[in-house]
Amino acid sequence: MRYAAKLLIPSRRLAVINGYLNAEQEDEFQGEDNTIIHTVLFPDGKFMDIKCCGCQDESSWTEAVLFAKANGGGFSQVAYTEPDESYLGEWELEDEGNSYFVEVVDGGDIENLELAIISPEGVISRDWQAEGWSIDKN
Repeated sequence: MRYAAKLLIPSRRLAVINGYLNAEQEDEFQGEDNTIIHTVLFPDGKFMDIKCCGCQDESSWTEAVLFAKANGGGFSQVAYTEPDESYLGEWELEDEGNSYFVEVVDGGDIENLELAIISPEGVISRDWQAEGWSIDKN
């Protein structure tokens, strides 16, 4: 099964993220305790964190991490990407024969995060709540 979605992020939030990714001076660095995370929950219960990770002495980096329910409760990391330098674009991970795809795009002047699911036929729908999808709106 392939799960696919577009995550629209407000331009004002992307400006902050891109500032960290392109930081050149100490007062511009994100710092290690200020990770920015956007989470997409898939209908099968797994979720992907798309992260902008900070450093104390250099520009930030990005990654995507896929989590699944752990046997003893909670969640465990099951797949992750290599570190990257861009937040926008395509993030895809696989687990147990399933593919989890999120394309992060600039949502322009939208106020909050928005999600659009992509059907196997390529049809984009914003009726993601009815399909069992969820996003962290923080």
